[in-house]
Amino acid sequence: MDTVVQWNIRGFRSNFEELKLLLNRLQSAVVALQKCRLGEGLVPPRGYTLLLPQGGSPGGEAALLIRNGTRFSEIDLKTGLHAAAATISLKKTLTVCSLYLLPIPRFRNFLWLSSLSSFRSPFSCWETFNAHSPAWGDSRRDGRGRMLEEFIAENDFIILNSGEQTFVHSASNNYSKNYQLTKQRAEKQNSNFSSENNEPYNNPFLMTELKNSIVKSNESAAGPDGVYYQFLRHLPESCLHTLLKLFNNIWTTGDIPPSWREASVVPIPKPGKDPSDHSNYRPIALTSCLCKTIEWMVNDRLVHVLESRNLLSNVQYGFRKDHSTLDHLVRLETFIKKAFARKKQVLAVFFDLEKAYDTTWRYGILKDLFDLDFRGRLPIFISNFLKDRHFKVKAENTFSSSYHQENGVPQDSRSRRPPVSISTDKEFKLSPPFIWTVS
Repeated sequence: MDTVVQWNIRGFRSNFEELKLLLNRLQSAVVALQKCRLGEGLVPPRGYTLLLPQGGSPGGEAALLIRNGTRFSEIDLKTGLHAAAATISLKKTLTVCSLYLLPIPRFRNFLWLSSLSSFRSPFSCWETFNAHSPAWGDSRRDGRGRMLEEFIAENDFIILNSGEQTFVHSASNNYSKNYQLTKQRAEKQNSNFSSENNEPYNNPFLMTELKNSIVKSNESAAGPDGVYYQFLRHLPESCLHTLLKLFNNIWTTGDIPPSWREASVVPIPKPGKDPSDHSNYRPIALTSCLCKTIEWMVNDRLVHVLESRNLLSNVQYGFRKDHSTLDHLVRLETFIKKAFARKKQVLAVFFDLEKAYDTTWRYGILKDLFDLDFRGRLPIFISNFLKDRHFKVKAENTFSSSYHQENGVPQDSRSRRPPVSISTDKEFKLSPPFIWTVS
């Protein structure tokens, strides 16, 4: 039986292997893809023909995959939108269309869809409209959803989805129940960081530490409190003593000002990308320069303990003093040359952790610090720093509402690197001895 499949793939290249598995399992005659993010030189999966929007609409967000051997005729929609259409011959002749509408308010009505009703019946359109309506399982209705409902009713279209949720966010709690239960059980095991604070890394900060932290500062913009690094660099000695007293009070009590837990996010367009697509913006989070100053001080102490106690494995080179990527490249070159000399092969796997800082498990960071025997003020500061974080998005001179940041470490944080390095380092230590891992 011939099947047709729709998938909002969110990246043709990044999910290509999953796409091949899907095709091998279902042997679908037609696959409608949205949010493909197509580029140059793409090759379709073996056994399929790839149809793209005619006219070369920017971004390549919609596509059709048609199984080889299936008779079809491509249709030019002449809309300039992200849409690909064809008439295919299965047991019956069917007109199909894959359509993606960008989540921007540029299109205020769906009159351009009226051309679809002129297609020969039976006709099927698989689309991602970025419109909200209970008619297709959403909990709310927006203006675009209301207009689409009216268009569907006026043109006698039928909604074929089951009414279940059509969008599952990768950062939400839509995971298997077993995973969620395991995660909840782990997070109930509280790490008790209480201590007499006799450890040297828990001592009150010194003036030299404060001045060194200020010297490390760059010319970054101010956070929500409006304090710039320039202010701190020009403070007189008396004000520096007052600032040090403030920092030590925060250090000993663990009470972090609420404004230090908030970030202003400024979307910066990526050069050469379509500015109408929200995925082509790089979010820059601005946090308090005062907070980043004390973060440097905490970070220096944490790094000193990690290095002096040899708590990081010797394959961990990321963000470490006197360690370089070139060292790993030289080691890899040596492995390859030795393998060639012995007429053997070297299997190398390179991978990048996407959004590593944004998706780092906060409880995991604290658990790692606890397992490394950190106690007292230092881990308590990090724990309080990660709690109850919020951000606002700034567009021109307007700020959005405040949103809660559920996971990860702040993008602009000066103390984010060591905890993430500790988390990844643990994975390296679990690797079998015959696998050489580097970072």
